[in-house]
Amino acid sequence: MNHSKEFRYRRFWNWFPMGLTYALLYMGRYNLTVSKNALGNLMSKADFGFIFGVGAVVYAVSFLINGPLVDRIGGKKGILIAAIGAGVMNIAMGFYLWHVLGLENPSAAPLKAIFAILYGANMYFQSYGAVSIVKVKANIPSTKYRADCWMSGNSSWIRESARRPILSSSRRASQGL
Repeated sequence: MNHSKEFRYRRFWNWFPMGLTYALLYMGRYNLTVSKNALGNLMSKADFGFIFGVGAVVYAVSFLINGPLVDRIGGKKGILIAAIGAGVMNIAMGFYLWHVLGLENPSAAPLKAIFAILYGANMYFQSYGAVSIVKVKANIPSTKYRADCWMSGNSSWIRESARRPILSSSRRASQGL
């Protein structure tokens, strides 16, 4: 495909901000893991599992709510809602953590409950971002161009998935993988 210089310039400025925003949102999903490691004994594995579980359930259910909403308002507004909402929730988690670590007895703080609420809200806004990307990419007419956009948007996920052994080696071999 030979596109004009103007088309490529406009395509870049349509996709780069949205792709960067989604990448930052994606990183915001994993702040809980960083917090767990930094907090040591203040957040047990059970607490982490509970908080992460709340986030996962909220994320899944939010697709049912946010899908129709983004269909109405559009993908660009949806990604802005996602960025602002997730940004506020991540800042709130950071300030709460800063507050807890400044306490005389940090282990007495209700870290599990507050983080479950804030992380759940973060994951609600995260689902806006995922739905918005799908909404915007659905309008791309060319199959080849759609595939290129999909690969650019998901290449980091693919690289990360390739690093983790998801299936046992014998199962992968039996499936021809």
